[in-house]
Amino acid sequence: GEFDINNNDALLNLDGLSSLTEIGLNNSVGISIDGNDLLQNINGLNNLTSIGGAIGISNNRSLNNLSGLSQITSLRGLGISFNPSLTSLNGLENLHSIENLLSIRFNESLNNLIGLNNLNDIFELRISHNNSLNSLDGLENLLSLTIFLVWENPILSNFCGLENLFINGDGPNGFRALDNAYNPTSSDIINGNCSL
Repeated sequence: GEFDINNNDALLNLDGLSSLTEIGLNNSVGISIDGNDLLQNINGLNNLTSIGGAIGISNNRSLNNLSGLSQITSLRGLGISFNPSLTSLNGLENLHSIENLLSIRFNESLNNLIGLNNLNDIFELRISHNNSLNSLDGLENLLSLTIFLVWENPILSNFCGLENLFINGDGPNGFRALDNAYNPTSSDIINGNCSL
């Protein structure tokens, strides 16, 4: 099941949802926010504390921050893709764990991952095709990660945000960096060669 906010040409905000506190706790209902060309913020979700399923935020041309998600501490999954005006992940500061996949793809204005500073535990992380992403700053507190793929981020040259994970943390068991400006191995990061 999904709670869908999709393809609304004129929707500017979600302020009408401000009394919503939880969605689908027992049956993994997720939220899809997709294809809302004029939606600038999702602040109307700022009283939402728990979601049973995953959140997908994609194809929102004007969305520039995620601050409506500031009460969420854990998620089943999170996908953030094709949001060309999204410049930061601010709003995710209270997110501590993602049970399955965190996917960050095709967000052409995103520079770093600051906003994920309190994220400790993810199963799988995929980061690809973010044309302005130059560092993985924001992942310093990540301590448990199983699968990590990062590819086709053309100016990404700084992986130093991963040092804590690789040196003190658990994982990742599978790590691949391909077709970024810099493509370190796990041992590069452990040995201090975390950036160009």
